[in-house]
Amino acid sequence: MSQRGLIVILLVTLAMLTAGCNTLQEVKEKDTLRSALRSYESSLRWGDPAEAYGYLSQELAEKTELPSDLDNIRVTGYQVTVPPVYLSQHLVTQTAVIEFIFNDRQVTRSISDRQTWTFDADQLRWYR
Repeated sequence: MSQRGLIVILLVTLAMLTAGCNTLQEVKEKDTLRSALRSYESSLRWGDPAEAYGYLSQELAEKTELPSDLDNIRVTGYQVTVPPVYLSQHLVTQTAVIEFIFNDRQVTRSISDRQTWTFDADQLRWYR
């Protein structure tokens, strides 16, 4: 095989390895997203609704006041109606219908929650 042929094979191999590294990073980010979405759903559905505020970005959390009557709410359903859609590499939206009851009135309500999630590459974490 000629020297030129070896160089071409080397360049193709290098390109494939580089693409593979990007793919591994993307897979890790997608796994992290799936984990964050499941954890967020579990926090709302089975935990304390106040836990959902822990998924806000630091900037948004500083501006958001925790409602005083969250202990009066019990989430009874969480249904993803629009699965995650990537708007860019680190920006994802998802829509879920959240059903809940006001404990003191036994009134059922539901909201459609269009969520926007952003990936923080420094902390390797997704935030609302």
